[in-house]
Amino acid sequence: RRRDRLSKWSNLVFTGQEPGEILNGLQQDGFSEVILAGGATINLLFAKARLIDEIIVTIVPKIFGTGISLFPEKIDLSLSLYDVKRIGKDLIMARYSVIRDL
Repeated sequence: RRRDRLSKWSNLVFTGQEPGEILNGLQQDGFSEVILAGGATINLLFAKARLIDEIIVTIVPKIFGTGISLFPEKIDLSLSLYDVKRIGKDLIMARYSVIRDL
C-alpha cells in the first residue's frame, strides 16, 4: 500500500488504491481473473470489501506450532469446499468458494 515503494519487476506496481479501484483498473486493462497473493493485511482489505470469491489452501506436511494468519484480525467468511487435489506425493490443494450472505 506504499505508493513510493519500487519494485525490481516491471510488471509489479505498488499502489495506495482501495481494493475495488484496483480490480476496476485491472478489468479495464482486460483482466477477468486475478490471484490475490498477498499477506494478511491485503487479504483482510479484499475480504472486508467482499471481493474474494475463492480461497485455495495448500496443505503441506509440516507442523510449525505457530505461524502467520491469513487475516490479521477476526473476520467471518463462510466457505464451501468444491475441489480437492493431491499434488505429487505429499501436497493437497483444497479449493473453497466464498458463500455470500443473502
